[in-house]
Amino acid sequence: AEVLSSLTHAVAAVATAAATGFVLQRVRQQTAHHVGAALVYMGSLLVLYTASALFHGAWMSPRLHRVMHVVDQSAIYLLIAGTYTPVLYIPLHNSGGWGGQWLLGVLWITALVGV
Repeated sequence: AEVLSSLTHAVAAVATAAATGFVLQRVRQQTAHHVGAALVYMGSLLVLYTASALFHGAWMSPRLHRVMHVVDQSAIYLLIAGTYTPVLYIPLHNSGGWGGQWLLGVLWITALVGV
């Protein structure tokens, strides 16, 4: 197990969980779209750090190690899509067009295919 990698990612997961409360306080007076986009981003970040902490730190059977390796790498795709969600969704939703929502859909489909 890679103890240092696991430890740093576990600390980041805890910090992300704590920061989620702060972020939600900042967006709570905005629209539900802002809150949802923030939750998607923070959730994808939490998934990435948690998966990485478990993959690098837990002693596991070779079969479970392969599964966790896939989960760890899949979390990267989810974080990429999760990061783009607020960047694309809020401005494009506010513009009233379907182009941004279509682009966001393609992004998430691509991320899920990567998973």
